Amino acid sequence: MRTPDEVAAMVRLKGLGWGIRRIAAEFGCSHETVRRYVAAGGWVRTGSLSEGAGSRGWRSGWRNAFGSIAGTATWFARIWRGSAG
Repeated sequence: MRTPDEVAAMVRLKGLGWGIRRIAAEFGCSHETVRRYVAAGGWVRTGSLSEGAGSRGWRSGWRNAFGSIAGTATWFARIWRGSAG
């Protein structure tokens, strides 16, 4: 995550005609990071591992996708043995 001052500089440079990739190279970050901040028009809180998958965080998203760890292991074991079902 970049500081609000860095993001403000990114937005200013874009306004001066700099390209997204050039700005990214200058700040040593991904062009997607620069694109996200420029599209927002300034600093915004970006996702982290504790966010995402709704308001309950990434762990609930993992549980919704795979169930419990034991259930996931059982599922993988069935796939490995060729008896998915």
